[in-house]
Amino acid sequence: MNDLSEHVLDLEVRVTKSGKLEEEVNYLREELCSSKSEQLLLLQELESTETELQFSLFSVEKLEESVSSLTLESQCEIESIKLDIVALEQALFDAQKFQGESIQENDKLREIVKELRLNSREAEENAECLEKQNKELMERCVASERNIKDLRQSFRGRLESESEAPVNPDCFHDIIKKLEVFQDGKLRDKMEDMARQILQYKDLVKQLKDELKEEKLKAKEEAEDLTQEMAELRYEMTCLLEEECKRRACIEQASLQRIANLEAQVLASLYLPIFLFFLSHQILLKEPNKYPFSC
Repeated sequence: MNDLSEHVLDLEVRVTKSGKLEEEVNYLREELCSSKSEQLLLLQELESTETELQFSLFSVEKLEESVSSLTLESQCEIESIKLDIVALEQALFDAQKFQGESIQENDKLREIVKELRLNSREAEENAECLEKQNKELMERCVASERNIKDLRQSFRGRLESESEAPVNPDCFHDIIKKLEVFQDGKLRDKMEDMARQILQYKDLVKQLKDELKEEKLKAKEEAEDLTQEMAELRYEMTCLLEEECKRRACIEQASLQRIANLEAQVLASLYLPIFLFFLSHQILLKEPNKYPFSC
């Protein structure tokens, strides 16, 4: 009887243990089913991540091609800018050369004007000297005529008063007239020569003054034209430099902005799928009951 009771108790204990084992088996089955569901979800996430990574790699390749194209465009723009700078430097060199030639021409014109002024001054001095000599000759001529008249009157008076001297008055008058004619002709020729020289010097002075006036006017016009051309050239050079600076700044800003956008896209394409994968994995680990799966 005691053996039977012990055997029954042993059976009851075994039944109790078997019930617990069955509960543990059911629990383990549920855990296995949940693990399989989680594994399936992770596999799906892994496949999605791999797809996104492939797409990201494709996007990176495209972005690298875009960067290469942008680099090539930037190099082309830089070469174009270099050519523009060379053209501007050549234009500046030509302008400086033209300015130097214009300065040399202005110096030559100043020398010509200075020489013309000197010649004009010398001509005026010569004319004044000739006028002074002409005036002296006129005074000497008047004095000679006065002396001749006095001499004639003196001789006539002597001829009339001295009757004892056998002198022929007509012959004496002829001598006096010849002397007067000779002196008058000589003085007249000299005066005409002086007057001719005075007229020539006056004409020369007038011509030099006209030439000086023309040269001054020409120099003034050329200086005004040169000033206008230099002002226009400076304005054009300033405008070109400002436009080139603005163009460079715009190209540089656009290049930097585009490079920044491409870098942001590359970083987003690389790190966003990984971040989403780890985020979803963390959510599944922390709250598995919110995502039930059936076996």
